[in-house]
Amino acid sequence: GGAHGAVSSPHGSGGGLAAALRTQVEYYFSVSNLCKDVYLRTNCMDEEGYVTLTHIASFKRVRSLTTDIAVLRDAVSTSSKLEFVDDAADAAKAKVRTVDQPERWTPKYYSRTRSSGAAFASPDDDAATTTRASPSHHGPSSSSDDDDDDG
Repeated sequence: GGAHGAVSSPHGSGGGLAAALRTQVEYYFSVSNLCKDVYLRTNCMDEEGYVTLTHIASFKRVRSLTTDIAVLRDAVSTSSKLEFVDDAADAAKAKVRTVDQPERWTPKYYSRTRSSGAAFASPDDDAATTTRASPSHHGPSSSSDDDDDDG
């Protein structure tokens, strides 16, 4: 029996190792990790948010679980949080991405949103700037109370 499998999988597919691998890779592609994992986003991802299986297999935590890319492949292909694209001709080209808006992590997306910030500006923006530019030289204490004393 697989009593030694620390990670119990709800699907029970592939036993403890596959479940542990799947959980690990799902973590790599989770929002909380991708937010801070700049290396993964900038060096490993293609413009569609995919990371090759060979890249994932080289990660330290994955290597500590398995060095067999076939095992890794089986693990990620059964994940509901990951989109797995197999390459029948070349297993090394198989790739994975998150199913949850993968494009938002790609370098292309980042540069696009950063440069086109103006597109998101609200139409009444210039109104706001004119108000901001209005002379504000009357300090709190300098105003005389002439205006108030009408009679």
